[in-house]
Amino acid sequence: MKKIFLLTLVIALATLALASCAWINEDTTPDCEHVMTVPVGNHKPATCTEEGLTMGKKCADCGVVLEEQKAIPVIDHEIETIAAVPGSCTTVGYSEGEKCKNCDTIIKQPTETGYKHNPVELPGYIAPTCTTDGSSGGTYCGGCGITLTPPSVLPSPGHTEVTVEQQDATCTEDGHTAGVQCSACGETISGLEVIPAGHKEVSVEQKDATCTENGHTAGVQCSACGETISGLEVIPAKHDYVSVEGGMQCTVCGDTISSGSSDSEDGILDDCWDTLK
Repeated sequence: MKKIFLLTLVIALATLALASCAWINEDTTPDCEHVMTVPVGNHKPATCTEEGLTMGKKCADCGVVLEEQKAIPVIDHEIETIAAVPGSCTTVGYSEGEKCKNCDTIIKQPTETGYKHNPVELPGYIAPTCTTDGSSGGTYCGGCGITLTPPSVLPSPGHTEVTVEQQDATCTEDGHTAGVQCSACGETISGLEVIPAGHKEVSVEQKDATCTENGHTAGVQCSACGETISGLEVIPAKHDYVSVEGGMQCTVCGDTISSGSSDSEDGILDDCWDTLK
């Protein structure tokens, strides 16, 4: 019975003590001026990935919290450039990027730029023709020497056929029959047989000269172009003068030249006399 009494007394005193402390800690406590303060929590600086916390403050005497801890916003990333890496014959290159200097967060991811061979044409290129295949020379890398593209066959495109109309021969230039020809290499595929050049010869009889018009000997002439092939030598025109009273007279056309005419001054009469001698 005595033990129960003592336990009840302890519980009552503890309850009274707790009630007294709660009354003392109230902000309305007129007895505490909160002169002495102590920090509450720990100060945590903000980073570019996490918020921070300010340090709080409470009264050292009564325990009243005078300043709550507050969140400090996340700060901006401090950006630095990730240098580009040029590609080589055997290594992949990367473009320029960006990251945070403090937390290494990638802001701009570098991208692959691939290998960077230096193509050089291999010797041995043969161009295809209308009748034969060709060959590519291929390429190799001038930096590392590996073959980039091996030589390959370049198929012949074949002839490009065009129809050619007949061209008649002339007196001096050959012609040809109609046919088919390659417009690329000029090779004759069919037809185009030569039509030899040549004059169309016709015989021309002699034409005697008259008193006033030249004539010509017999000969051969081209009926197409008029070129003389043989003969057709000029026979000069000429009067057949005889001496008559007072001058000279042509026995063919009757043309007369008096001895006192101006023709004698030109030597015509003298020529006539020379003919008669």
